[in-house]
Amino acid sequence: MCKYEIPKRLGYPKTVFYDDAIILSYKNGIDVKINPNDIDRIEYVKPSVLSYLSALVWFGGTFPGRMEVYMKSNTLLNPSITKKMYLIKISYNDILKLPNIYKEKMGWQV
Repeated sequence: MCKYEIPKRLGYPKTVFYDDAIILSYKNGIDVKINPNDIDRIEYVKPSVLSYLSALVWFGGTFPGRMEVYMKSNTLLNPSITKKMYLIKISYNDILKLPNIYKEKMGWQV
């Protein structure tokens, strides 16, 4: 089983990526388990000077260095999933180390 862990960062949960789930651990003790089948899409923008400047000009886009995990609408019936979107702060080098199933959700060719 492939596993990759991202440590806790200010304002963001500790995140562990497995082949079969994403575990988000918040500081108040709540753990959220996200099944890859429940993910509609993942959006990520590589941090660069141009992407930061464009994020300040055009609202509604993904902020660089933040992974947006959008859930399918039918997964909100799951009691552990309480949001339509989860934000994870992650570097580009960490993105390259993730299991392939999440790269496919971002639309990357694996």
